[in-house]
Amino acid sequence: MKNIPRYLEAMCLGMMILTALFGVVQAEDPYRVVILSDAPPHLPSVMVGAGESVDMRVVILNVTDPVVAGSSLYLNYDPQVISGISCVKSIYKEHNSCKEVLPGRYMFEGYDTFGKYSEDVVVAVLRLTANASASAGSSSALNITGQRLGASLGTPVWGPFWQVIEAPLESGRLTIREQEPSPGIQVDKTVDPKAGVPSSNATFNITVRNTGNAALHNVTIVDSIPEGMSFVSTDNHTENVTGRVVTWDDVGSLLSNDTPVSIKMVARVDQDALGNLTNSVQATGMAEQGGKVFANATANFTVIRAGLQVEKKAFPQVAGVMFPVTFIIKVKNTENSTLHNATLTDTLPAGLIYLSSAPLGTITGSGKIVWDLGTLDPQESRLIKLVTKVGFRAGNFLRNEAAAIGSTEYGSIVTGSAVAAVKVDRMLNMAYIAC
Repeated sequence: MKNIPRYLEAMCLGMMILTALFGVVQAEDPYRVVILSDAPPHLPSVMVGAGESVDMRVVILNVTDPVVAGSSLYLNYDPQVISGISCVKSIYKEHNSCKEVLPGRYMFEGYDTFGKYSEDVVVAVLRLTANASASAGSSSALNITGQRLGASLGTPVWGPFWQVIEAPLESGRLTIREQEPSPGIQVDKTVDPKAGVPSSNATFNITVRNTGNAALHNVTIVDSIPEGMSFVSTDNHTENVTGRVVTWDDVGSLLSNDTPVSIKMVARVDQDALGNLTNSVQATGMAEQGGKVFANATANFTVIRAGLQVEKKAFPQVAGVMFPVTFIIKVKNTENSTLHNATLTDTLPAGLIYLSSAPLGTITGSGKIVWDLGTLDPQESRLIKLVTKVGFRAGNFLRNEAAAIGSTEYGSIVTGSAVAAVKVDRMLNMAYIAC
């Protein structure tokens, strides 16, 4: 390129590189190429919404005397407005990386010898992300600085190089624009416990949030209770219950980033319920700019069958005073759900005196003996032998009850009980004496 000024030759080289890597530079995008010359370089001025990102193509050419060129190139910005910068693409000889070294300072890594040759070039695509909490109208200057050989950090690399410029010159700006109204609503639903036996209660937690940037009015929640469950109550008493449909016609307005609306609803599992029960809810709201938004959610509850069967027999069933009476008690988990923390409690009536048991039980007040059965697997059973004797103050009939209790994995309580009666016949004592 004879008779062509050196800086124009470098500019042409940059344009060729830019065209090869990123396509033709459009006329409406004239400031993507940054020239390090006697004038400050130019970066584009852009507007983005809070939390949004924009890609910026940057090509930096060195058209100065290589003897006085700079090193360690930086892009400076305001971290209150721009939350971060990432490198989408970077090409500089064998280097292909760049990084953020400080909040507000982004370094084109690997350019510590930039400017050693007049044809040195930086080609990069940077992704600038606006701070999600930045207010509309706030902006950040974008400028490129560097460290001249032997100079302090932050001195601009553009010339004239024999004159030290004390402050970086602004070459671009990112501004947060006003966001378009974007209404949104979200509803979440959970259930506790997630499974239970018939006649147990389940608590559904409903949470409605405004996920957009526009206020929502006339927020309405409609919950559909599945067959196999019945409505019990809620902590928000404005509900309207029609069959299995529970409606909250207007729980108020929800502003953007407002505290969510939370409702607890209790439903009871019907006796004949089986399998999985799906409870659904829909939340709707009207945006200030018009238009309805809605969201749906579900929560699944599993009906489990769990049962404790207690069988109890007395030997003998007729006894005289001071005669021994032995009770055989069988406790069985009759369903397919494991039961935890199972116990058996036998309450001796007045007139029966405890002698022993196998396994050994714990004697508590009021004639109660308690056995800790631990975990009962499905269809598992335990046998207990209880030995007593008839006391002098026993009545004519002694009714002895044993009650078992356990809980499922989800906390549902399961019980079972049985009774064995003993007839007291004092004539047996007379016959024993006569013998």
